[in-house]
Amino acid sequence: MKNISIVLCFIFLASFFTSVAFAQDSTSIKITLPKSEKWSTDSVKIYNFLQDKWTYFDKIDTSTNSCFIKFPCERAIEQNIYVKYKKEFNILILPNDDVEIAIDEEGKLTFSKGKTYRENQITYNKLEEYWDFNFYSWFNIINSNKELEIEIYFYGVDSMKREIINGYEIATKDFAIDSTFNVYFRNELDIEQYSSYKYVLKEEESDKILILEKYVTI
Repeated sequence: MKNISIVLCFIFLASFFTSVAFAQDSTSIKITLPKSEKWSTDSVKIYNFLQDKWTYFDKIDTSTNSCFIKFPCERAIEQNIYVKYKKEFNILILPNDDVEIAIDEEGKLTFSKGKTYRENQITYNKLEEYWDFNFYSWFNIINSNKELEIEIYFYGVDSMKREIINGYEIATKDFAIDSTFNVYFRNELDIEQYSSYKYVLKEEESDKILILEKYVTI
């Protein structure tokens, strides 16, 4: 009898700690769409970069035209959410979070719940916009068969980054920014900046590497 009690106790503790561990490493997202046939919850999906795959939202509530998903999330990461034919956006997700987003008929997002709902309201798609800016800048220059002005290109990349950071700092000055979000967001901008420099320098002579050391600000 004593042995049975020990086994049952062990099973209970194991299941308890497993559930706690899962809860600490999981995040849920609820998205509410306009009550319109044009906005179908069946088409809402998320690209989970941790799992490297698209996953459709489930647990659909037809009364509110909302859908829900919960997935393992071990660290802060940017995720892409897609509503077929209507909306696509990127947000930063934290572990053990509970995010709620509403989308109106014009596609405007309102973050109403989550550890960083205010930060996401300000920055969603900013990292994607910076990547797009950098990509199209060097793509157009390299494919135009014109001489690449490295300094001018780097100035544009730096200016765009400063513009995003300045807007972010002004918009968040009235509340305490989540430290994890803040570090992740700034680091991702730095990574995009550095990656852009490295790509362009691959197209140039090796002695241009000194320009990278001069301009990069991370």
